[in-house]
Amino acid sequence: MRAGFTLIELLIVLAIVAVLAGLLLPALNSLRNAARQVQCTANLGQMGMVVKSNAQDNRGLIMLGSNLDGTTWRDTLLAAADTTSASRLLACPAASIRRGSMHYGAQFNLFAMAGRIPVAPATTVGGWRAKQGRLSELRAGGVLLFDTKQTGANGDSGAIPTEQEAMWDWYTGNADDRKGLNGAPDADDTGNSYKRARYRHPGQRCGILWGDGRASVTAWSQLTRGDFRCAKNGRKQQWEPN
Repeated sequence: MRAGFTLIELLIVLAIVAVLAGLLLPALNSLRNAARQVQCTANLGQMGMVVKSNAQDNRGLIMLGSNLDGTTWRDTLLAAADTTSASRLLACPAASIRRGSMHYGAQFNLFAMAGRIPVAPATTVGGWRAKQGRLSELRAGGVLLFDTKQTGANGDSGAIPTEQEAMWDWYTGNADDRKGLNGAPDADDTGNSYKRARYRHPGQRCGILWGDGRASVTAWSQLTRGDFRCAKNGRKQQWEPN
């Protein structure tokens, strides 16, 4: 009667387990990445419905990117969705920095910043307001919300990125619509670069909410400057009086 396995038998078993693990791990990673992409697009799709519903309740105006009291579109969106950041609605499951709960940025100019341009007669009290984007101005194929680079300080990202090809914010023509972007950083860290877009899904793919409400995880190489035009006809200025 045998007392147990021999050393050779144990080594063979371990070798088989190692081979099986090597075969299974890539498949498991692929499934995990696919699940994260599904959750990311689900988050973006839900945010898109809230943005649209909120605008319909506010004369077609898209919520402000930042308000004079220091709150941002994220605060407005969470309140409109009757939830909090604890729900992880604004957290991308593929974020490389696990801290923080706000990992998406908004299209500059459609989510206008309150203030910074005088409305005649300009005064120091109540003399500042922003041009807000409208649902009617949205380009069906234009970027609305997207994965944004995190900061190592707390894991959150900039609410209104401003550096992605200048958000194509002053663009008024269409000659360069098909030009590719110059690229985006692929590592999360501290510093001003946290304001830029981020491709955090495998294959340099970025989670995006489009103007027509579609949500996708799209390869960065497929994005163009035209995707980041702020509206159907562009804007000549960053902020314009209502």
